Amino acid sequence: MMNDLEEVKIICERYLKKLKIKLHEKSFNKCLEFYYTLFFKNNERQKIVLDAKPGHGKTTALYCFVNYIINYTDEPLLLVFKEKQQQKDLKRVLRKLNEENFCNQMYFDWNSSNQYNETEELYESQVLSITHSRLEKLLIFKQYGINLTDEKYESKTLEYKGNERKIIIDEEPSMFIYNDFTVNDLPWLDEEIEKTKFGYKEEKKKYVYDKVTKGNLVNSKEKLSKAKMYFRCIIPFLIASEHLDNTSTKTKCIQRHNNERGKTLFELFFSEVKEKIEAKRIKDMEFIKKFVLLRELYYKDGVGFFTPEQKNNPRGIVVSQKINYDLISNSILIMDGTSSYFEMKYLNFGFELVSIENVTNYKRVSISIRNINTTSAKRSEKKTKKKKTTQEEIVFDVKELKSKHDNIFFLCSKGEIDKYKEVDEALIIPEIHYPTNYKDDLLLLHIFNTRGKNLLNKQTSLYLSSLPIKPPNYYRALAFLLYKNESLNYRMKKKNKKENWFSDKRIEEIYENDLLCELVQIFFRTDLRNLKSVQKIYFFIASQSIGLLTRILKRAEFKNISSNLNEPNIKQKEKMTEIVKVITLFFDTNQDVEKTTLGRISIDGRASNYLANYFNMLIKNNHLSYMNGLLKKNKLCFFIEESNSYKKIKRL
Repeated sequence: MMNDLEEVKIICERYLKKLKIKLHEKSFNKCLEFYYTLFFKNNERQKIVLDAKPGHGKTTALYCFVNYIINYTDEPLLLVFKEKQQQKDLKRVLRKLNEENFCNQMYFDWNSSNQYNETEELYESQVLSITHSRLEKLLIFKQYGINLTDEKYESKTLEYKGNERKIIIDEEPSMFIYNDFTVNDLPWLDEEIEKTKFGYKEEKKKYVYDKVTKGNLVNSKEKLSKAKMYFRCIIPFLIASEHLDNTSTKTKCIQRHNNERGKTLFELFFSEVKEKIEAKRIKDMEFIKKFVLLRELYYKDGVGFFTPEQKNNPRGIVVSQKINYDLISNSILIMDGTSSYFEMKYLNFGFELVSIENVTNYKRVSISIRNINTTSAKRSEKKTKKKKTTQEEIVFDVKELKSKHDNIFFLCSKGEIDKYKEVDEALIIPEIHYPTNYKDDLLLLHIFNTRGKNLLNKQTSLYLSSLPIKPPNYYRALAFLLYKNESLNYRMKKKNKKENWFSDKRIEEIYENDLLCELVQIFFRTDLRNLKSVQKIYFFIASQSIGLLTRILKRAEFKNISSNLNEPNIKQKEKMTEIVKVITLFFDTNQDVEKTTLGRISIDGRASNYLANYFNMLIKNNHLSYMNGLLKKNKLCFFIEESNSYKKIKRL
């Protein structure tokens, strides 16, 4: 068995040549060293986060190292990928380097496509790969005492022939779960009750229903209806009681608001739902997460906090819990190329951070912040006769930019895709080649699903129609965990929201760190990840948070950051376009005129000095260069005659 580092490097470099892949050799070898250390240099449990920026060879090095593992060692490995496509990519690489039968024997990728095919092949594979969602499910079930009837699920995933698998996770996994609980939010429970025909066992019905009705229950439909009625009444009552009784920022167990009979009913409720989950009758993970958090809120103090009542947002309860990676004893390596921008999060969760030298050439990147209001409220506004929607303003901006950057790739939020389709379908569905092996996952890209995908790796210009911002309660919930023993102000800022969103500096820092991580990972989906490329790269971000974005992007070594703050807005640009059409028509009609004063050109029958005054305003607002750009496209130009200071238009 060979496990000398230099031998590993030599063998993996041989794989690289066979795969005909060229990349940054120093970074590739550095990644191999970390994988090697995880497996062969330390027998103690490790929790490490590797910060290697995209393009530095960490994924290719992983594929080569996996091939080394299955050919030269008996070491078991669990790989965790964000996307199923990454599992397919690894299998394709292994099949290029090995005979197919050997590859199938040593490696198995387990995902939603084959989740019910739990064969011995799955459990006896030396290298097993799963998705982030499956690891999250395994850890949540273990953390909250949910035991599936299939005992192999946990043990065989984490072990191989009695030995613990080392775990390598590509991209940041789920680190915590949170959920909002409001007085009137019960559809999640209603839907599951209807779907699973939830009802207590016949012998327990007297405890359940005596509280809400008198007399006998004659059939299962009535039982179902009464169960639904009871919990629809009692859960809001307990949450409302907690709001009224608790004046602190942290929650206390809401069980204390219940009477003895009610406590018995809830124990039965929690027990029966848990049984259904364990029997796989309830499979929806969003329901399961909300269920376990409700149970935490019911029985325990200090598991959540109250959100403040502010404009359009009533006071609510948020329960937030860490996913406990210490419940498993396996060594874990997380590969996250943005971890250096949010070290506090990983350190708080007990991980050690290591990094590889970043050799990205940031000088070839230009970032332009487009001064457009893209807040959630603004993007939700409907079109009126007097003003355009945000989507129309952005389409106008993109079309202007396409005159210089014809290959701009457009990214918007998932919920806005249909809105942009209505404005300009060709913009939202660009001519990009989706490989045939993406057929099963052919979903339009949006600002929150580019992570782990390589469809944009040749793009040199990218337009973000809004910032990749998560709901405010996401940042509050994370702050609650990171500052567990401190008092926090959960209020949003009332003024200057463009530059600071939260009143509490600690929550604001979390928001800014997370926003930077999201932006950087989107940028690195493009040609920026190609370390040998010298092409210029252009990123455009529609947002009025110019100061905030400039500040955080400089932290990530981006230097060339500008904004169009001093450019005319969309309405002004449209007005200029209309005026240029009139000026052009004048010269087309009067072919013998080479130049003329502004007073000779009539604008909709207005006074003769209208155009001169309009150009004076453009000069005052520094918008003249934009107007001249429009004129030059029509082979015209504005100038001021030196002899008499007359403002004139001339042919070029």
